[in-house]
Amino acid sequence: MKKYFFTAAALLIAASCTRELPETPSPVNEGELVSFTIENARGPVIAPEDGSRTQLGNLTGSVVNWTAGDNALLFDNISGCKGHKFTGTPQSDATKINFAGEVDETSTEYWVLYPYNSGASKSGSVISTTLSATQTAVAGSFADKTAISFAHGTRTPGQEVVDGLSFSNLCSVIAITIPTYVENAKSVVITSNSGTAMAGNISFNTDGSLNSVSGSSSVTLSGTLSAGATYFAVVAPKEYANGFTLTLTTAGNNTYSASTTKTIDAQPGMIYPLGTLGVKLNNPVMNVDIQHTTDANGNLNGTAADLRIKVNNQDIPAELVAMATWDIVLKNSDNVIVRRYDGPNGTMAKANGYDYLPQGTYTVSGTYTTLDGKVRTLTSNTATSPAPTFDVNVTGYTSYDCYKGTNGQTASVSNANAKDGSSIYGMSASVTISADLMNDSKYSKSFTYSYDQGAGVSISGNSTSIADKSGQSWAPHTLSASCTFDGKKVDSETRNLHVTGLPFYCPVPTSATWETDLNTGEARFDNDGLFIRSTGLNEYARTKTGFYCPEGIGAKISADMRLYAKSSLSQIQITLSLGSITCARQDSEASVFKEKTVYKSTSKTGTINNGDKIQIKAYAGATGPNATIYNINAVYN
Repeated sequence: MKKYFFTAAALLIAASCTRELPETPSPVNEGELVSFTIENARGPVIAPEDGSRTQLGNLTGSVVNWTAGDNALLFDNISGCKGHKFTGTPQSDATKINFAGEVDETSTEYWVLYPYNSGASKSGSVISTTLSATQTAVAGSFADKTAISFAHGTRTPGQEVVDGLSFSNLCSVIAITIPTYVENAKSVVITSNSGTAMAGNISFNTDGSLNSVSGSSSVTLSGTLSAGATYFAVVAPKEYANGFTLTLTTAGNNTYSASTTKTIDAQPGMIYPLGTLGVKLNNPVMNVDIQHTTDANGNLNGTAADLRIKVNNQDIPAELVAMATWDIVLKNSDNVIVRRYDGPNGTMAKANGYDYLPQGTYTVSGTYTTLDGKVRTLTSNTATSPAPTFDVNVTGYTSYDCYKGTNGQTASVSNANAKDGSSIYGMSASVTISADLMNDSKYSKSFTYSYDQGAGVSISGNSTSIADKSGQSWAPHTLSASCTFDGKKVDSETRNLHVTGLPFYCPVPTSATWETDLNTGEARFDNDGLFIRSTGLNEYARTKTGFYCPEGIGAKISADMRLYAKSSLSQIQITLSLGSITCARQDSEASVFKEKTVYKSTSKTGTINNGDKIQIKAYAGATGPNATIYNINAVYN
């Protein structure tokens, strides 16, 4: 039998227990069986619970219709516990059916049980049968051949036809409706919250009252359940204290639950609609993955917090994302909200200006409000923000780096000679953290650099901008930086900066940078250059501090000078050297110098090493001759 309804109802969930069927008593002696027909038997009436009860929904009941294949089991007052199968033929008026079968010819009273069950039995005034705990889900109805009903009648011996027998429902009906946003449900399990048996081995008294039931405290509706459709479960007519819990399982094997705590005293032949309840997630677990982010230039610029709510270790599918409104927050150890989100899966929005989440433990908590207006609290969880990752770098170069192709420069003699030999260029210190974070007072940080100027003198600061340095000593220098951000310290690699003194251009040597090695003649510095005059057979020398060379450097030394003599006896020799590189200008013929000035240039290339000095040495053979050195150059070669 089926009853077709066209209304809305609701969701719930399941559990179980069992008991033995009562023993089937032995049959008594039987008489001869004769044909017997019940005509126009009427189906039972099913109605919603009466108005005195608080209803969760509203259904309109009516007579149950008979369907093809509906058969019954008939017990008579002669055959004892043994029933007789009666085959049903529904009439054009589906509320009526004809049953045909055989009874003991001497029987005068009979009890008809629907649906037919070959294992059912009758013992005295108790009829035992089975109510399945797993029922096929049928939209707008209960499963065919599920609702147990019963009719009682009498006949005159020899009578072959009885007319107008009426059946009564022995069970109750629970109505539930699938939420409109769940489109691929495959089962719903309705569970008694009190553990009361709902289906299994069931027996009734011949007056239609329930005798006993043992078995499952849940009933499962399975099949393809349509969104928004109403389904009916046939259950034992008992009091179900504290209501029901419903478990809905989708085709993807995700499960969701809803519940009601209303006690239902289920009566035979009554429908108890539970309404459309908001789905409650089964043990949802919130997970937040916290990862720091970088901009297009690789600078640390913030933190992303991605929220995932999992049920049964799976993300909530799209089928239920729209089931509720969400309010989920992430808080730091000071209970300040740093992220907020309005959905179960996705990147949480920044809150209270926290672009970056300092390393440590955070708490994620929140609620969701289902479509029925119920606010449900999600179980809090923790998330960890990792330590930041960043780099600290320093830059800088000298003429030596241009010569050697080090510190980011391309090896080029011309580029090296175009630089100042006592300067450091392009000095900077940097950290791969955005300026916004470095300037934000919410975050702990410090940044320093240190530049060793040599000879025990160094400078430091907390700026990433360092001006070029000129006039540096001919010596090795170092530059390094260090940054501590969010408790993590990172040091840069130390940059070694070699100031060699090359290229060295000295158009007018000054006494302040030259030392006298030997001075037996007259020498002075003037606007023209270094002037040397002989006072007899003597030598005169001036020396420049040695260059700094990390390794042998190919170099060229050159000079421009003027030689002058008044006497035919005059001769003068000028020797210019840079370490092992020596270039000399010597003229021994007096005629060359007699009362005349000769301008000469001289140059030579070679290799210089660390500490090699420039030396000017003059020798005059008689009083009177002199020389002026206009410029001295030492360059990379």
